[in-house]
Amino acid sequence: MEYWNVVIEFNHHYEDDGVDEDILDAFMDWHAVVASAANRNIEVTISVVAEDMRQACLQSLALLSMHDSLPDACRIDVMRSSEYDKLNGFVPVPSLVSVTEAAAILGVSRQRVLQLIHEGSLNGMKVGNGWAVSRAEVDNLSKRKYDKKISR
Repeated sequence: MEYWNVVIEFNHHYEDDGVDEDILDAFMDWHAVVASAANRNIEVTISVVAEDMRQACLQSLALLSMHDSLPDACRIDVMRSSEYDKLNGFVPVPSLVSVTEAAAILGVSRQRVLQLIHEGSLNGMKVGNGWAVSRAEVDNLSKRKYDKKISR
């Protein structure tokens, strides 16, 4: 099973007439997002779980048929969520760890991790009042540190 994104365009212009709210309510359980299509029609993007595209399409059509009070659909696009994300420029958020977690992984003090961030040896990002660092970068630094010990 995998996630599929379904974009359904309705033959109704995006206006302040409450239809967008009706659509949101109808597809609430499928993480609906309503927007205006390029031609100013209302479109909704939902997420479904299916084994393949055929099943995702059938599930989408079944969901539409359950809501006959909505405007007529004039377009349906179905694609894997990963492809949808790429198409829309979404990138996965890297796994982050706190300074304390990074210190534990590296076997150093919190202060040493902060020092590594400030000297540029470890990329950190300010999150609120603290810092976060990429888990992958911490793991790479840990591996280099380990490899250095072995080669001695």
